[in-house]
Amino acid sequence: MYKLDDVSIVITSLGSDDLKILLNNLYLNLDTNSNYEIIITIPKDIEIHFPLNNFKKLKIIKTYFYGQVNQRITGFKNVTKKYVLQIDDDVEISAMDILNLKKKIDLLGNKSAISPVFFDRKNKKNCIYNLSNSNLNLLFKNIITFLICKSKWGLKRSGSLTLLGTNYGVDNQIFTNKNLIEVDWLPGGCVMHYKKNLHKYDYFPFKGKAYCEDLIHSSILKKNNIKLFVCNDSICYTDVPFFPKIIDEKIKFLRAYNYYYFKFNKLTIRYIFWIIINTLRLIK
Repeated sequence: MYKLDDVSIVITSLGSDDLKILLNNLYLNLDTNSNYEIIITIPKDIEIHFPLNNFKKLKIIKTYFYGQVNQRITGFKNVTKKYVLQIDDDVEISAMDILNLKKKIDLLGNKSAISPVFFDRKNKKNCIYNLSNSNLNLLFKNIITFLICKSKWGLKRSGSLTLLGTNYGVDNQIFTNKNLIEVDWLPGGCVMHYKKNLHKYDYFPFKGKAYCEDLIHSSILKKNNIKLFVCNDSICYTDVPFFPKIIDEKIKFLRAYNYYYFKFNKLTIRYIFWIIINTLRLIK
């Protein structure tokens, strides 16, 4: 059993079955006598339709508004422990993997935040498609993103942001002789912070799915001199992220991306070219 002493876990949820899967995985090897707390934030008009009696040291906080970021910040304002793990309810992680994050952030010091490597929960493979130029198709994609977005090359794109702020997740092939890398951004689905570094103000102004909120949050953390890391001693499982397919969601994505970009950057010719290309994608 794994002790999660001095750890707060903040789960944002809409009460789906994913929450039950997350809790079952989390409690499977958790020492419930350790000094942890679990906070689930959920809109006030949503009920959880499975019993919570077996999950010790868990409390529910109802929020007045829908919204992933708003719910998470409500949880942040109620934590009491030194280490805080933010996690979405569609992510699965074990107590062992949370403990590994805690050990690593302890080594990194109190100006850091850290995430696990994300894996596809269906096939148990790394969520991020291969970033190495191992075939002509991947080489072509690398050339296009290099020319348009000024991306890094090959595996060096892992965990990076391009000149336009577009992001790449971590390809676990990058961990050849190390188990920790510094990155430009962290996926919002699972991040461990020090409590003292939490950002407790709602930074996402739109309703609906919080596209790009993790890019905004990561940029805020970096402005506060927090370094961001990913550790391959810890893994979590979720569904593979996809670019939205419904036109209304594509519009919401571009709206959120524009907000994120101009919050931290100035208008450039390169960005105008990028936004034209992605606006044309709306009609596909």
